[in-house]
Amino acid sequence: MILLVKKILLFISLVIFVLVAFFVIDIYKTVSGNPNTTYGHLMLRDRSWKIITDKWRSGGYALPYSGALDTDLVTNILEIEDARYYEHSGINLSAKVASIYQNISAGAVVRGGSTITEQYIKNAYYSNSSRTITQKIREAIGAITIEGQYSKDDILRKYLSTVYMGNWLYGIATVIEDHPDNDTILDIITRLKYPNISQSNREVVLAYRSRVSDRIGKKWEITHLEEKSRKPSIDIFPMITNRVDNEISSYCSGYKNTLKKWTTKIPNNICESGKISLTITIDSSLMNESMHIARWILDSLRWKNVTNAQIYITDPMSDTILAYIGNTNISEQIDMITRRRSVGSLLKPFIYLLALEKWADTEDYLLDDRTAYETNTEGKYFVPENYNPKSYGPIRLREALGNSLNSATVRLTDTLSIPVVYDFLRSVGLDLDHDVGYYGYGISLGMVELTMENIVDSYRSLIDTTDLNKWQIAQVLSDSRNRARTFGISSILNTSIPLPVKTGTSTDFRDNWTISYSRDAIIGVWVGNSDGSSMGDISGVSWAGPIWHGIAEYMIAVGYIKPQKSLPSNWLHQIAICLDTACLRRELLYSTKSESPKSRPSEWLYFRSDFFGNISTDEMKKWKIQQ
Repeated sequence: MILLVKKILLFISLVIFVLVAFFVIDIYKTVSGNPNTTYGHLMLRDRSWKIITDKWRSGGYALPYSGALDTDLVTNILEIEDARYYEHSGINLSAKVASIYQNISAGAVVRGGSTITEQYIKNAYYSNSSRTITQKIREAIGAITIEGQYSKDDILRKYLSTVYMGNWLYGIATVIEDHPDNDTILDIITRLKYPNISQSNREVVLAYRSRVSDRIGKKWEITHLEEKSRKPSIDIFPMITNRVDNEISSYCSGYKNTLKKWTTKIPNNICESGKISLTITIDSSLMNESMHIARWILDSLRWKNVTNAQIYITDPMSDTILAYIGNTNISEQIDMITRRRSVGSLLKPFIYLLALEKWADTEDYLLDDRTAYETNTEGKYFVPENYNPKSYGPIRLREALGNSLNSATVRLTDTLSIPVVYDFLRSVGLDLDHDVGYYGYGISLGMVELTMENIVDSYRSLIDTTDLNKWQIAQVLSDSRNRARTFGISSILNTSIPLPVKTGTSTDFRDNWTISYSRDAIIGVWVGNSDGSSMGDISGVSWAGPIWHGIAEYMIAVGYIKPQKSLPSNWLHQIAICLDTACLRRELLYSTKSESPKSRPSEWLYFRSDFFGNISTDEMKKWKIQQ
C-alpha cells in the first residue's frame, strides 16, 4: 500500500514538473521573441521620399527614450518605482513585502511591488492579460529571463520607452520636456501610477502626488494634471498605413514575410525601435492619378449601381507595390484588395498556356459550340455559352482566347481534363480554397473566388520573355485583331503601347475586372459593390476597362511602361496560311509548326487534323469538319 502511494506521489510530482517546465519554457520563448505591442511612431515615405505617413501606430503613439539615464527625472523614477533596481536580478522579494507593509500603514497604495523589469515584461509581452496570480508568476519568470539577456541600462531604457502615459501615449519621451522642472517630474511620476488622469479620482491622484513629492524632496504647486495631447498626424493614404502597420507586426512576429513587397530595404532594428521610419515603393503621383481616373469613371456609373473600385499595381521585376487603392469609396474603409471575389474569365490565359505546353499551337482550331457536359450530379449538365451568346464553330485558339469565348474554353478544359487544369492553376500560385470536385467545369470560366493580390501575383508568372509559350500568350492578348469579334478592332483595351490585357466578369455581374501585365507593370482593376450587389448586365470592358485604360496611358506617358521586346524570330516559323483552296488569299503568321494547316476558313473547309480538342462525330457532321 505504501509503495502504491509513493508511486502515485511520484507520478503526480512528474506531472507537476512537466507542467511547470512547459509553463517556464513558454514564458522563455515569449520574452525571447519580439514584443507583441503595436504601438510606436510610424513614418512612411513614398519612392520619391515624400512623407505620406507620420503618426502613431495602431496601438498608440510612442517614442523611444534616448536621453541619459543619470538625470534627475530617471533617478526619481527609480526611487519611486524600483529603488533597488540595480541590485536585484529581476524580482525583489523584500520590496514586495515592504510594499505590502507600507500600503497597509498608509491606508493607501503608495508603493508597488513589481520591479521595473517586471513592469516592462507586462507592458511589452502581456499588455492585454488580466492581473491574476498566474500572470504575476509569468511576469516574475519573464523578468528573471530577460535579465540574463540584456544589461540593466538596456532594460531600463526599454521600460522608459514603453511605459503607458495615458491617452494612447507610450514612453516618457511623449510627455517629457527638454528641461523638466519639479512640477513636470512629479507629473510624469504621477502618470506612471495614474496614466488615465481624467478617469481617476482627483483627490486620490493629488494625495499620491503629495506623498511622492515628500519622498523625493521636490516642492510642487497644484497643477491641472491634464492629459497630454497627441502629436498631429499625417496620413495621406490611411489604407496603406494600416496595411504596412499590420505587415510590420506580422514580420516582427515571425509570420510570412510579405513586408518585402512594400519596401526594398527593411531596417535591421524595425522590431526593436519604437520609432519606425520606412521608405516604401508606393508612388504617390500614380496613386493620386489612379484615384482621380477611377472616381471620374465611377461618378458616371451611379445610375448603374456601381459604387466601388479597387486598383492594385505592382512592379513584377522587383515584386513590389506601386499603387494600392483598396477602395475608392474612402468612407467605407473596406480593403477590397484582400477580399475574395469571383474572377470570371481572368483564369483563361493560364488554361490556354497549359494547352500550349501540351503541344497545342495558337494557330490550331478549337470548336466553339454550345455543348452539354456531364457533372458529378446525376441528371445535371454544365452548359456554357458565350457572352453574346453566339457560337462561332471552328475558331483559332488565339481568337478563342482573345475573344474570351466560354464554349471553346470549356471544351479546351475538357480536353486537358479538369484535374490537370486544377493542378496547373494551383502551380502558378492561384489560391484555390476548395478541392477540384467543388469547381468542376466552372473552373474554366473563373467561377472561383480569389483576392486581387493573389491574381496579380499569379499573372506575374506569365511574364517570361525566354519562354515561347508565355510569349505567345502575351502576343495573343496584346493584338486587337484576336479580340475583334467580341470587343471590336478599336476598343478601350487598345493602348498606345499594346499590352497583354484580359477582362473578367462574374456570372451574376457582381464583379468586373481588367488586368494587364508586362515586364514594367501589372495593372489590376476591379469594379463592383462592396456589399456584393449586382451591377446589371455589364462586362469587364465596360467599366473596369476605362479605368484601366486611363491608368495604363498615364503610366506610358510618364515612362513607367515602355515598348516590349519581341521574341527572336528563330524561335518561330513564318508560314503562309491559305484562306481558300486556290490560295488567292493568304495570311502570313508566325507559328511553332512549320507546316501550314489544311483548313480553308474562307470556304468553310476544315480538317480534323487542324483541331486541338475533343470533337464528336455528330459535331463534325454539324460543322462539316472533314477527317
